[in-house]
Amino acid sequence: MTYRNFKKEILQLTPILCFLGVGLQLCGCSADQNIFRQISTEAEQSSVDNLMELAEQSYDQGDYDTAQAYIDTALAKEPRAFSGLILSGYISMAKEGLEPIEIARSLTDPAGGNDSSSASSSSSSDQLINLSLTNDEIIALGEYDMSDPEYPVLIPECADEIREVSPKLRNINLALTKICGLIDSDVKNEDDYRDASCLALVEETPKAHRAKTYFLWALIHMVEASIFQSVVTYGGSGSTSNLNKRLEKLSGLDTSDPSNLDAIISQVEQMENIMDKMFPINSSCVQTQFSAILIDLYAASNAFAKMPGLPQEIVSKISQVIDKIKEYESSMNEATGGADLPGSGELRALKNKFTEGAAKQISTMITQLEESGQDISAEQKTQLCSSFNSLGGSNGNVPAPTLCQ
Repeated sequence: MTYRNFKKEILQLTPILCFLGVGLQLCGCSADQNIFRQISTEAEQSSVDNLMELAEQSYDQGDYDTAQAYIDTALAKEPRAFSGLILSGYISMAKEGLEPIEIARSLTDPAGGNDSSSASSSSSSDQLINLSLTNDEIIALGEYDMSDPEYPVLIPECADEIREVSPKLRNINLALTKICGLIDSDVKNEDDYRDASCLALVEETPKAHRAKTYFLWALIHMVEASIFQSVVTYGGSGSTSNLNKRLEKLSGLDTSDPSNLDAIISQVEQMENIMDKMFPINSSCVQTQFSAILIDLYAASNAFAKMPGLPQEIVSKISQVIDKIKEYESSMNEATGGADLPGSGELRALKNKFTEGAAKQISTMITQLEESGQDISAEQKTQLCSSFNSLGGSNGNVPAPTLCQ
């Protein structure tokens, strides 16, 4: 599927007519509304148009370096050649095997893009976008925790640092940089250092380029969120994360055997420590991968809001995740009587979304220990209940065991 052929195919996809590389005439813009003609002389425009024609041809042939060279020449003649900035963003993604057009097609085709060889631990239904990352690509984004050698997990590195190291993330953020100046201020996130350093090229994105720009902006953030999600749900191989495997191993301990009590408490505390490292609320990072996931989700959501009429398949997954975060945040506010909690309420809500399964499992084990009639000391009770609360059990979504009430 080429960039040019995709433009033609869009004619048959009425709900997504204007936001995936469609010509100006298809988006309700006449020739005299062309933004280039408002800011360029006729000779300059002819040159820019020719260069962009050559850039598109090179892009379709997979010659991304040549395509970028044509774009660079066009931008030198006309820095506000918006189609060049947008296509340049496509190129940065495509160089890492993240072809925006193919990803867009997979978003409207639930069966598209699935790859059973992916090392990501989440199933395709759990992933925002199915990326088929290699195991080496994922483990490069975190630090191996071998506290349980059988099931190593990844402690995410700082997002701001890893973006400079990972080729895939570096090119994704290069794409973001190229179109950031076209993004309206009400879509940008004041909590994202990347947006804060971006200079606006226009007060408002030109209508002819709005949908294509915002779709690419949403896609960039969804792809990055999916990459970071692959780190926190790391499984090495198979469909179950190593974190879940550790929980299953913990659940397999016999709670009726008094000799297992110390081992249970030790493993519960180990799980608490791992969760705090994986999902930090307060950190020395400029931006953690955990907070980056939340920022990326909202960035994609804000961009989609600028594109009314999108197919439901494209927005459903991210909408479900954001709705769930808001639901958790609401539950937390109810549980605390609206009192402020340390750290962002949204971040804590997202953490609780990730750790709810662990909290439920720990709650069940504590209940089983209590029902077994074992003699649990005050210190052991404090250790167990503290771990349960730290894993998100105190937010109201997971009932506290009687021992912890």
